[in-house]
This record gives sequence, C-alpha cells and structure tokens, in this order.
Amino acid sequence: METCSDNFIAIVGMSARFAGAANLREYWRGILAARPAIGEIDDPAAERFLHEDANAFRRLPSLHAGRLGDLWRSASPARNGEEGLSPESVLAGDLAAAAMKDAGAQGAQGVRRSRIGAYVGNSPSFGPAQAAWAQHGFVVDQTMEIIRRCFPHGDADDFEELRSSLDGAIPEIGSRGARALMPQAIAASVAESCNIEGPAFCVDGGDISGAIAIQAGCDALLAGRVDLALSGGVQGPVLPQLLMPFARMGLISRSGALRPFTKKADGTLLGEGGGFVAMKRHADAVRDGDRIYAVVRAVATASGGNSRRIEGGYAEALRAVWPPRGQDTGLIDLLEANGAGIPNLDRAELKAFCAATADMHPQRDSIALGTVKALVGDCLAAAGLASAIKAAMALYNRVIPPGLPQAALDAGVDIGGTPFYVPARPRPWIHNDAGSARRAGVSSIALGGTASFLVLEQTNR
Repeated sequence: METCSDNFIAIVGMSARFAGAANLREYWRGILAARPAIGEIDDPAAERFLHEDANAFRRLPSLHAGRLGDLWRSASPARNGEEGLSPESVLAGDLAAAAMKDAGAQGAQGVRRSRIGAYVGNSPSFGPAQAAWAQHGFVVDQTMEIIRRCFPHGDADDFEELRSSLDGAIPEIGSRGARALMPQAIAASVAESCNIEGPAFCVDGGDISGAIAIQAGCDALLAGRVDLALSGGVQGPVLPQLLMPFARMGLISRSGALRPFTKKADGTLLGEGGGFVAMKRHADAVRDGDRIYAVVRAVATASGGNSRRIEGGYAEALRAVWPPRGQDTGLIDLLEANGAGIPNLDRAELKAFCAATADMHPQRDSIALGTVKALVGDCLAAAGLASAIKAAMALYNRVIPPGLPQAALDAGVDIGGTPFYVPARPRPWIHNDAGSARRAGVSSIALGGTASFLVLEQTNR
C-alpha cells in the first residue's frame, strides 16, 4: 500500500474512447448529457446464448453492454491487423499517442524518449484467438483420443482424415497472428506508437488494473525513473463468452439495465474501450507551462483479504490517503464511485466510505455521487481510467456532472443516511465556504476485495 501525497503529480494530457465516444471531447459531452451508450450485441448468432432462466454456464440473461461498434476502427486504419495485433493493442497504441498529442509540444515532445514510461492496465480475457490456441493445442488431441477409445478397431487412415478435417475447421494461427496471444504485446504496441524507449509493461489487477497503472506511473515519476508517464487501461470486445462467468456468478443485470445505487439495481453490464493519461511531476509541469487538467494528490490500493471483505479492502485504501498529508482536512466535493450496479457491492462501497470519514463529520447532501459505468458499462481493466478521466475533466471545467442517467434516477436512488446526493444535471462547481480546493475521489473495486482510491484536486494554475 503506497501513496504519493508529499510530492504531487500533474495530469497534462488525456485520451478516451468508450461506447458512444470516439475521443475525449465526445466522452465529456456524453457525460454532461448523462447519455447512456449501452445496447445489445449486433450479432444474431449470439442470441443462442440468451435465456431468461440463465443458470447454466453458457446461458446469459442479457447481451447488453457498452460496445464500441464502429469505433473499434482505429484512428490509424492501416494499423488494424498489423503484425497480428489484437484490437486492444491497436486501441492502446492509438490512445497513448492521442494522450501524448493532447499533452502538447512542451508537455511531451520536450521529454527524452528514454525518460518516458508506459503502464497499461490490461486483464486478458478469453477471445477467438485464445479459443483457436486451445483448440489446436488441446481440444483436437483430446477429441481424437475419445474417438479412438470409442472405436478401438477403427482404421488409422480414417482417424487421420478426421483429424485433418478438425484441424481445417479451426482458424489457423500464423506467425504474426501468434503475437495477439501475448498480453504484453499491448505495452509493446504503446511503445512503438509513441516511439518511447523507457519502461513499458502491462499490469493486471482485474477490475482495478487501470487504477494500478495510474499508481505505477505516479510511483515511477516520484522515484525519478521517468519524466513523463503514460498510464492507461484497455478492455477488448465484450463477447458472449466473456459474459459467461459473470452471469454464472449472478452479476449480470437480468433486466439489461445498469442502475447503480438505486432500488431496482440488479447487476452490472460490461463495456469496451480505453483511456490514457499523460502525467508529469507537478513542479516540472509548472516549469514547462503545461496545461494541467488536475493534480493527483494521493493514490492507494489495499485488499480486504478475500471476496467477503470487499468493504474492508476499500476502507483500508481510503484510510491510506485520507486526508492527504500536507492538506486541509476538507472532504471531497465529488465521488466518482465504483458503482457497478451490483447491490451488495454498491452498499459496501458507501458503507465503507462513511465509516472511513465518520470522524470528519461530512454534512448531509455535501458530496456529489456518480459513476460513469451507468453510461458506458463496467469496462473492467479500463474502468479506473474511465472514472479518473471523468473526474479530471470535471475539475478542469469546474463542473459537477450528472451522477446517473434519468432512467436510473427514475428507479429510485437508495443512498439514505449518507452524505451523498446524486446531481440530476450539470451545475457549476462552486468553491466551498472553507476555501478548500475543489477535490474529487475516484473509487475502483475488484470482485476479489482489492480496492483503489485516488484523490484528484484542482490545479491552482
């Protein structure tokens, strides 16, 4: 558990591509409009998995998700399929380059390539490439062994003909396509796209991978290992097969609606996409005259020990950064919550927050509550970036965005007895009476109990 609270980190560039938003500007506009971009998969063949009584592993209660659709087409179309890159690798490379560009000439181009690091949150899922790998490497052999046992007197030539037929029915994996099977190829894609020579690697923390990538970038900057950190997270296509384990655990919304913190919440919906932030030490950003979206004042991760102690892990992460040292003890004005729409997880998040901040006596209706998952879905490894970018844009524009779309608000908000309120529409972020800086908290919680909490603050420039 670590914090970066004595020396501060500036976010000087950002990029985003999530459901319904091709870039950062469109993403922010969708947030201000509280416009959900969640829909069904555009694949009639996927309907074979849909079943209202989805108790079997391969049955799904809903096919809804926050999908990129045509937005999977990269800003650099020629790179699609290059060297057998996966869609996630192409997306990560494009978003990292976009964040570098957004940082501007002084923010990024003035930094030596060997002093730029890339930290990519990615939690690889089982997709078509991995399925073909398993089929070529295991399934065909196992199938042939079963057939031989069933027909011990069968002709060897017939068996070989059958094997050839099975092999021919499975998509071939070429030397270039094999690269898509290597999760670390995403970090290499980022390094190539941005022409950087510093450290570049993936971090996998499941649902908090993106948050851990931000922490890794902060740590590297504070330790002096790099002068510019590109921290991001990407989540690939949401296929029916990816939904199966979530559905089997009862986590997917049966109603096909993501309604966090409401009385009708019945589960989550996944999302595709990704985002990156470009970060520098605050003193360097000021020296270089960079635009600063927000300042990272503290970040911490902690574990509750097991999946039944999610509340404990989140509370530990909060206590590690609250209040950040060297600051006034004022609370945040905005909590960009994890808010996955899973009732027990949402309740645990609010309960842990209230317990960790009880001695600070937050006033009723004093903290705006929201979660971007209600608009773009739970983007898993990219969820932490989706939330952090939303909070940074709110601070930069001095706007409290709507917390939930109207359809979720109509379901009845269930946050009684907490210091939170859910804004129904955008409003100016008025400076508080105590004179504290505008400040936002960003929550990320994994199903296994590991949690992250990030404190962002308005820059004084």
